[in-house]
Amino acid sequence: MAEGGDFKLENRPIIVKKITKGHGGHHSSAWKVAFADFMSAMMCLFLVLWLVNSKKEVKQAVGGYFRDPGLFTATSGGGAGILEGGTGKEASKQQGTEELSPEKQQEMKEKVFKALQATLEGAIKNIPELQKLKDQISVQATAEGVRVELLDKEGSSFFEPGGARIRPEATVALKAVVEQIRRLPYAIIVEGHTDSKPLARQGYSNWELSADRANTTRRMLESLGLDEGKVAQVRGYADKRLRYPQNPEDPRNRRISIVVAEDTKEIIRPDLPGVSPVVRDLIRPQAVPQR
Repeated sequence: MAEGGDFKLENRPIIVKKITKGHGGHHSSAWKVAFADFMSAMMCLFLVLWLVNSKKEVKQAVGGYFRDPGLFTATSGGGAGILEGGTGKEASKQQGTEELSPEKQQEMKEKVFKALQATLEGAIKNIPELQKLKDQISVQATAEGVRVELLDKEGSSFFEPGGARIRPEATVALKAVVEQIRRLPYAIIVEGHTDSKPLARQGYSNWELSADRANTTRRMLESLGLDEGKVAQVRGYADKRLRYPQNPEDPRNRRISIVVAEDTKEIIRPDLPGVSPVVRDLIRPQAVPQR
């Protein structure tokens, strides 16, 4: 070739072609997001299927959580609210009026009262100061509730003769009673009874005496730890409800009755401090709410 027209390799432009090997579309990480969405959808589906076939209590619990999640961390009434799908107050009402039939409620109350009777008898039996008075202390489970009675006898009385001043031995017995009943949500009724002997005091009859002794007992119960709101009634019966009607002047007709009444504002709850273990074990299957 002519001079100047020769083709020289060193003047030839060098073109470098870089080939980057990449992953195909099927190697992209986008599939992870889609798979996660798929798994979430499947989980929701299975949860819905499980819920549809669950019991009514479970459905109410789930519904209650979404209506008020705070129920799961509440320290007052939370347990009941979770189980019933509402607040603790509403759940307690449902537990007492809807979930339990009247027969079941009565059966539960009878068990509670019998257990409380056994607990009170055991507590009184274990107090040395009351051993000489054990035949003067009566504990009975009745239709009205648990009735604890402090009975006088010849030569031994819980009050000063003809008056309402309470003696120390009565205080010891009342303290044992308070320890067992002060945390229960049952109403307390205090009754005073006398025999048929007329009093020597002018203008002061067995009516006044029975009422004064009942009211003195109420004050003593409250001073020993019973909440003031627990006492629903203070009754003075004089000699109209004799324990031994065949012998109206029998000194055992003079007595104080402390009644743990049947009517309550809420079902007894096993988690309350001070509730007897015997009572707690009996009522736990029926009364689930927690405070």
